Amino acid sequence: MKKKKELSDGLTFEIIFFFVGPALMYILFALAVETDKAQTYIGTAGLLTVRRKILFYLFSRICVVFAPLICLLISGFCVHLYRHEPLRPSKDRLKIGLLCCLVLFIIIPQHRTGFETQCERNGYHGLRIMKMTALLIDVQKDLLETEPPEVQTVYAERRREIEQYRFGNGGRYAHRSGQHTYYEYALQDPDSRTIIAQITRREYEKAEQICKFAAHEIAVYPHSGFLASFEGGEMPQLNDFETLFTLTYSPADGILHRTEHPKEKQMLQLELVTERNGEVIGRFATDKGTEEFYDPNMTNTRIWLEMSYDNARVRVSNIIEI
Repeated sequence: MKKKKELSDGLTFEIIFFFVGPALMYILFALAVETDKAQTYIGTAGLLTVRRKILFYLFSRICVVFAPLICLLISGFCVHLYRHEPLRPSKDRLKIGLLCCLVLFIIIPQHRTGFETQCERNGYHGLRIMKMTALLIDVQKDLLETEPPEVQTVYAERRREIEQYRFGNGGRYAHRSGQHTYYEYALQDPDSRTIIAQITRREYEKAEQICKFAAHEIAVYPHSGFLASFEGGEMPQLNDFETLFTLTYSPADGILHRTEHPKEKQMLQLELVTERNGEVIGRFATDKGTEEFYDPNMTNTRIWLEMSYDNARVRVSNIIEI
């Protein structure tokens, strides 16, 4: 009777471990891959980070696909160890494990790689594991390059890619399924809306004040398409709006002069704002010229330029005080 109880306990443990193990492995690896903790994808440090994350993804996919065999061997190892029996996996156990791996490879949903945005930008095709292998090869090519990429001047704005998918019950109970949201971040061309390069969440946050009318000098790796540099280095804490125009004032003749911008015709409601004693007393359209007269005797007066951007008023110049 005691032997039957041991067999029953061992079988129960193996069944539970066999079903819980692969599911837990899939969830943990998916969360680990999708969690973006990278500081940068820019420069050599960025390429090394990308390479490390791709290798981890490929390792996780191998572990997930072979999870039934791994869990079957581990559960058998634990049961044999508990019974003090020889640790020899049977041929039947190996065959069943490999068959389950084949079934799992066909039916298991593939979690995101963390680089769908860059793979799309590079035009890769095929299964996700094939895309990641192609990206890994291109990253390695860029790491071996001796010549620095060419610097180019571009206009850019930040972009967030949102992916949502369900997990849990299906069929008529699909409304009970959980909703998982995943984000990827990139810089894009504001006119064509094509992706320039993928960036990390931290770089996306640094670019909160990036303006699509501000020009930036960037270099892009020729193979992987990641940024080699942004303004000569990594992503700075940007504040492009306040540097679009420069105001200067000459008290001698009372002339306020502003610089011109190559894209100012595309700017909405560009106005010169005049504030006196803390109260806005005037807003003037700037399409009539770059010079305005202000009486030097107008003390406690502040002047700046504003425009409408994303349904908000933003300052786009320095502040002149008279």
